[in-house]
Amino acid sequence: MAPASGEQVLGGLSGSVQQDRKHMTGRPLFSMLIFAGIIVAAMWFFVLPALTTFRPTLP
Repeated sequence: MAPASGEQVLGGLSGSVQQDRKHMTGRPLFSMLIFAGIIVAAMWFFVLPALTTFRPTLP
């Protein structure tokens, strides 16, 4: 009998997300790294200076 779909013919070469979850490559990896970089940059330039600025206490 012939396989019903093209994915069964190609096997792991089809590149579908359901068949290949062992490693993350390509667009999801770069999207995750860019998102993490934006979070780190925001904390570095906004949160860290806000926490480390000298604020004298009121008399």
